[in-house]
Amino acid sequence: MRLIEELGLSGEIVPSSKAAANRFLLRKGRLRSLGYFWPRRVWAGAREVFRKKGSGEDESIYAFAARRFGATVARRFFDPLTLGIYAGDIHRLSVRSCFRPFWEWEQKEGSVVRGMLKKKRGEPGLFTLKGGLERLISELERQLPIRVVKNCYVEAFSSGVETSQGVFLADRMISALPANEISRLTGIELAIPYRSIWVVHLGFGARVLKKRGFGYLVPSEEGERLLGMVWDSEIFGEEKQTRLTAMVREESMDPVGDALGALKRHLEIEQRPDYVTYQLAEKAIPQFEVGHEEKMAHFEREAAKRFPHLSLVGNYWAGASLEACVARARLVV
Repeated sequence: MRLIEELGLSGEIVPSSKAAANRFLLRKGRLRSLGYFWPRRVWAGAREVFRKKGSGEDESIYAFAARRFGATVARRFFDPLTLGIYAGDIHRLSVRSCFRPFWEWEQKEGSVVRGMLKKKRGEPGLFTLKGGLERLISELERQLPIRVVKNCYVEAFSSGVETSQGVFLADRMISALPANEISRLTGIELAIPYRSIWVVHLGFGARVLKKRGFGYLVPSEEGERLLGMVWDSEIFGEEKQTRLTAMVREESMDPVGDALGALKRHLEIEQRPDYVTYQLAEKAIPQFEVGHEEKMAHFEREAAKRFPHLSLVGNYWAGASLEACVARARLVV
């Protein structure tokens, strides 16, 4: 929000509709609102308050959730939440790196539930900009007093940046290149796995959804290739059409077929969309496995020794979201 204000884009904010607060999970092949799970959530939350605080050492999301709330809650709630954000495995990903507030609440308050109850309200809910969030990038490019060079391959770091379009001398370098590229350029090992994801866009000229809400997530135990689906047109209250975005596991051999199958089985939509587009977001989501913070701290120390004028930002530090990337940039720049 601060960046939006600094760029003078506050007047272009489009808030989400009230219906966007409705979230669903797939349970035994049927969509269930989160309210359906309220009794189990209340019981698990009541017990969590009395759980013994952990040691503070890093652990997997599953280990943390099962210890605090029980294995069922870990599988049915933490698993789809993790899939929706990271498309990753809760048995491998780090709770401290992926869901740091949960870890901090346990350490500071002795309970996740107590920490949530004490949490101060932050920024308003979901929003976008007129023309989409790419307006941030275009406006940054327009307003910053710098030269922007595109389609330029970075070959090496030296006293500057050696590229396919020449050498750019610099007193300071700031890099947001992916982890594997930074590892290549610095000569320091940084093994961060990435997940790819199929993104399928579906559109109808009329309103066809029978439910209203943000969309739904699919727990792994459902055995689906679909990770979840966002009901884009519902989030911002569009009245005359339906736009959906399906996230499908990278292992899928037929992502469009999996998305269309979900329309029929989960949403009871029989008609074929008026348009369908899809793409593989290749190596799009970094996986913060257990020990990620220690790994990054070691890498940052070694990089500072070899390239003291280099600052590192990007989605492999604290999260793939726009908010996390901006926060990291403000921290180091």
